[in-house]
Amino acid sequence: MKSLSRPLEIGIVVHGPAPVYSKEAKNIIDLLSSIGNVSAVAGGTMCRTAIIDEGLRDVIDISSCDPPSIALLSFRDADALVVINHGKTLESGINFGEIVAGRVNNVKSIIHAERIFEADGTVIIWGNDEDDRIASEVASVIAGHFKSRIRQIKPKYVPAVEIEGFNYRKISGVLPGEPLFVGGTFVGTVVGREVRIKAKRGLICGIEGVKIKDSGLAKIGPVDLDNVMIKSGWLRDDITFPRIMTVKEGPGKAVMIDHTAFLSMDTVKPDTVCAITVGDDTTEVACDILARLGIRAIGITDGDKDSILKDTVVPKGSVIIRVSGITDDEAGVDAYSCVAGNNDTFEGFSQKVISFLEGRKISYTITRY
Repeated sequence: MKSLSRPLEIGIVVHGPAPVYSKEAKNIIDLLSSIGNVSAVAGGTMCRTAIIDEGLRDVIDISSCDPPSIALLSFRDADALVVINHGKTLESGINFGEIVAGRVNNVKSIIHAERIFEADGTVIIWGNDEDDRIASEVASVIAGHFKSRIRQIKPKYVPAVEIEGFNYRKISGVLPGEPLFVGGTFVGTVVGREVRIKAKRGLICGIEGVKIKDSGLAKIGPVDLDNVMIKSGWLRDDITFPRIMTVKEGPGKAVMIDHTAFLSMDTVKPDTVCAITVGDDTTEVACDILARLGIRAIGITDGDKDSILKDTVVPKGSVIIRVSGITDDEAGVDAYSCVAGNNDTFEGFSQKVISFLEGRKISYTITRY
């Protein structure tokens, strides 16, 4: 590099599972490691599982899972900031990049490698300083190696606007038929080419362009519409070869994952041997994550699954309970209360939950894995 007489310090955020499974992230990290000292972190829960599957835990840090903008700010002292993403289209990838760049505006330019293995692969320099030589040189290294185009864009993204007392946030780059998540909660299925979320005093009161799942929307409390994470699209499109851990045996603690599957990795502690998961989609996603941690699940479901994650796995020995005559929310919280704080084996926890359901005369069916 011409701009510095020492090796560059490069901070990289890898966003989502796609650039991990495609090997884009590893290739870019290897490339940039030849010109500087690279520190890379994961952005997103499914990105963390992909890193486990690909055996890259020594290359990309998965100890935390901050949003990309927060993760980038942790590298504020680096010479160059890089985001690696693989959106479903170039347009959706650019929309993502503009949101991230807008939130870290005026820190330094961001080099955004988007869909780098595809024909439309692009390296975008987000920033207001067109004379940022380091950003330009790093972008040129990536683009030259992968034969990608370079674009310089000044971020102009404004998340929400106020009209007649309501706040509106537009979500572009969506595709009909894909799921929409607000703050990690599935709220419905996209039916149009554009989504607009309407809120008043932090409470969402309408979503245009989406067939809403009322039970999902009801779970969302007050939000900061400017900053809440909103995602459209499947959590993972890739066919995976999951790196499954042998399940933990012996006594330990149980944790509860109640409609917060994205927090599964952070919920599990060293002494955890069992996770009680509440909700059909939560159980599906949490089990896929827990299988990579060796933690069995007791899933409490009621049959309203939307299948938001493809190609899932379940930890061997897990127990999925489908209740009837009561919602999984009602059954799950009370079921966890009968084991919270106890020290027991997985078998002991599962028997306590089943005894609780029978004591309450709650009808259920069990699937054992």
